[in-house]
Amino acid sequence: MTKIRSQFPPDLQAQLESFEKAGKTSDPAYQKLLFDKLYKVFICRLDPWPDPVQRSLDGWNQHVYNTLQGADEFEVTGRMKGWDRWADLPKIKVPTLTMGARYDEMDPEDMRKMATLMPKGQSWNSETGSHFAMYDDQQNYFRALLEFLKA
Repeated sequence: MTKIRSQFPPDLQAQLESFEKAGKTSDPAYQKLLFDKLYKVFICRLDPWPDPVQRSLDGWNQHVYNTLQGADEFEVTGRMKGWDRWADLPKIKVPTLTMGARYDEMDPEDMRKMATLMPKGQSWNSETGSHFAMYDDQQNYFRALLEFLKA
């Protein structure tokens, strides 16, 4: 997320920082900035969002998310801070497919690295999709998934 944020224009970075320093990450103006500048690019690139995506995010439990992640998208301050499972990936012995995208909150290079650390790992990354590539790069996503499952 730090890498993504560093790509934002300086004025947008300053706006986000102002809300965060003031502890106002639940402010509708901050949430609109996230939606317009982050989510529309790195979560789902379709406009409008497909109904299942919108419904899933409309119904999510912000309290649970904040407990685990923290108050904002850019810095983990919740219970997951410091959580690291990289050393455990070689223990995963079953065929595993990591799926990511160029425009994803998950770093595509991390997704590839995860696959290389698993003995039977494979990786696929969408060149045009986002975190929800199963929607915004649907044909390529499901082609890769079905090829993996058939193998």
